[in-house]
Amino acid sequence: MIFVYHQKEFLLLTVQSFLCGTILGAVYDVFRIARLILGMSPGAGVSFETLYKREYPLIGRISRGNEKRKKYESVILFFQDILFMLIATALLLILFFFRNDGKFRLIVILVSVLGFVCYYISIGRLVIRFSELIVFALRLSVSYLLFALLLPIRCALKCAKNIARALYLFALRIYAKRRLACDSQKYRHEILQKAGHGFIPENDKNEKDAKKLMIEKRRNKYVKDKAEKKV
Repeated sequence: MIFVYHQKEFLLLTVQSFLCGTILGAVYDVFRIARLILGMSPGAGVSFETLYKREYPLIGRISRGNEKRKKYESVILFFQDILFMLIATALLLILFFFRNDGKFRLIVILVSVLGFVCYYISIGRLVIRFSELIVFALRLSVSYLLFALLLPIRCALKCAKNIARALYLFALRIYAKRRLACDSQKYRHEILQKAGHGFIPENDKNEKDAKKLMIEKRRNKYVKDKAEKKV
């Protein structure tokens, strides 16, 4: 009976170790997809370049990310590798403590590696092949999500802009009316001043001065010509 119990425990530990390896394979794929989203490394599978050239309703084209991030590719890869090793260590330690009373067993490591390899050559290859499509689907989903979240803010800003424009036009109209009233009052004052001088138009006054000047020039010329003839 005890032997059967130990066999069940060993089988359960083996299955959980295999699952632990597959989970680590999925985590590794998550890191790889994250690198593609950041635009650090090109996809090794099918290219879906035409999807980025299409115009989508409400959001337009989908951006492929910033190419300048490739400068920090080695740094990000370094921290991703460290994070992956920490996650793998934490999962194995949890498996050792909760399923094997904290005792180390080499079979757990080997079966976990087997689970990782099985995931990598099966689901992992599909993820690699369609990695560009997965990244595009994530970007498209995030774009529509951001559009839905920012739509109320855009509507509020548009309403505020329209209200501010209406207030500006109203204030401009009031200013124009006051300016017109001020100009009318000024013009009325000028008319009253001209009434005191006999309503002599400014243009007529200038014409009269010009005529007087012309007559004076002609008279001076006539006197000068007459004096020269006498001489």
